[in-house]
Amino acid sequence: MPENDRPLRVLYVSSFGGFQGGGQHSLRLLIEHISRLDVTPLVAAPQEGDFLEAARALGCPTHITPLPPLRPWTLSRVSRSVAAIRDRLSAERIDLVHTDGPRATLVYSRAARPVGCPLVFHVRVSEREPVWLERLLARSADALVCVSSGAADRFRAFAPEKIHLVPNGVDLEAFDPGIAPAVEVTALREYGDEIVIGEVAYLTPRKGQDLLLTAVAGLPVELRRRVRLVFVGAEEPGFGRRLRETAVREELEGQVLFLGSLSDVRPVLAGLDLVALPSFNEGLPRTLLEGAAMGRALVAGDVAGCRDVVVPGRNGVLLKSRDVRAWTEGLARLLAGDAWRSMGAEGRKFVAEHFDLAEVAPRVMAVYRGLLAARKGSR
Repeated sequence: MPENDRPLRVLYVSSFGGFQGGGQHSLRLLIEHISRLDVTPLVAAPQEGDFLEAARALGCPTHITPLPPLRPWTLSRVSRSVAAIRDRLSAERIDLVHTDGPRATLVYSRAARPVGCPLVFHVRVSEREPVWLERLLARSADALVCVSSGAADRFRAFAPEKIHLVPNGVDLEAFDPGIAPAVEVTALREYGDEIVIGEVAYLTPRKGQDLLLTAVAGLPVELRRRVRLVFVGAEEPGFGRRLRETAVREELEGQVLFLGSLSDVRPVLAGLDLVALPSFNEGLPRTLLEGAAMGRALVAGDVAGCRDVVVPGRNGVLLKSRDVRAWTEGLARLLAGDAWRSMGAEGRKFVAEHFDLAEVAPRVMAVYRGLLAARKGSR
């Protein structure tokens, strides 16, 4: 248990050593802001990477703790890892463990419980695991901080009393609509009537970049001529090449820009007209929050997570997931009119009302305090 005269010592366990997507960026932001609320954050990850480097830049002690696969034939390795983690929790006087993935939750819970550390599982995705695993995760965590209603729905049948709905937040000062756009993006406006659509996400099939390309290729000729596509993100091996081949096959190569992974996406967002996310599943997509904060209209898959951010007709549109025809027809309707031009300002207002980063850390801190008070009262 924490001592009254010192900050809480919280161990944050990332599933990856590097930035794999919005989840790691959200965790970094949480660590940065909660450290201002009487918390000393420490960070663990299974391998080295730029996420751990970012944690060190925030002044956090870090260490690498491999997470063995959870298989019957690896139980001895899991036991050794649990013992090592348990010793570290005791040696570093950790008050609470905060995990962001299923495997870390299962392993660290076995180490935290014997030494009296509550465990918070930060649920960032809406995609369900097998029922037996969902039930085990619910039992392993003392609290479930869920970023969206879809993420919370995974556990309502098993542990509704443990659920705390705390959406990801966006820094409204950092993501300001007045930021100067990236030169590479403004260069796409050669004739002045172009409509620039961007997707900021890891390039992988489940994010739907190939669907977006194919949908744009199917637009009426005059509208298709005006559309430009910008893709930002690291690439799943082989998938980036497939996207480029599709652009060539559909005769769109001159209208598509691949920018790779960027440390600062704000200048790109500033140069877009719309932010797209034709994803097949989401937790609470940071790219939509940041796009809306920058005053950009949104077009996204009609899936859990995206529904928490996109209010159809107000700040964007939702289109049927995995359906190329629905996306082609939906984009044609949206882009043929002018309604999308006013959606950006509404999106900024909506994010300010519901997803202000300044509110996230205090709400998570309240979860910590509740768990520690309950643990103290039970002794």
